[in-house]
Amino acid sequence: MKKNFSVIGSLLYLVLGIIMIVFPKNISNILCYFIGSVIIIYGIVNITTYSKIIEKNSLSKVLLIIAIACILFGLFILAKPETFASIIPFVTGIYMLLLSISKLGEALDLRRQNYSKWWMVLLFFIELFIFSLILIFNPFSAIELTIEFIGLIFIINSLSDIWTYMVLKKNAK
Repeated sequence: MKKNFSVIGSLLYLVLGIIMIVFPKNISNILCYFIGSVIIIYGIVNITTYSKIIEKNSLSKVLLIIAIACILFGLFILAKPETFASIIPFVTGIYMLLLSISKLGEALDLRRQNYSKWWMVLLFFIELFIFSLILIFNPFSAIELTIEFIGLIFIINSLSDIWTYMVLKKNAK
């Protein structure tokens, strides 16, 4: 059952990657508005939690400060989505770097299982690793191009996951 969710998640990444390539400007704005809204909601929930605490201590006061900071940061994102969007490539690069490390683990696991084409997952790792380094160290000035690039990475990663799932399923029989 867990593997089925993995394939569904990979298919969602594939669809998201295609949408990002086709509609990069819309994705940038939607992403910023979504993130800003989620952060504001998180802050409001924490303020509500703080207001229900009977005994206010230093930990609860930290919760209140974090909640207020979240609301202010969320409002900033909603007011200046282009500024926030400029850090998305770096953050995504870090995320992709972590994904690439998991691909390396998958490749090594397949090699330990004596699967003859383990090196294909290693190639996916190398591609993802290079793309992540590009995003981290050379984020593009145009966010739309970066969103398209991220979409391409999502497509490559999802295809790699689907391929790995199919290989593991075939070998399990």
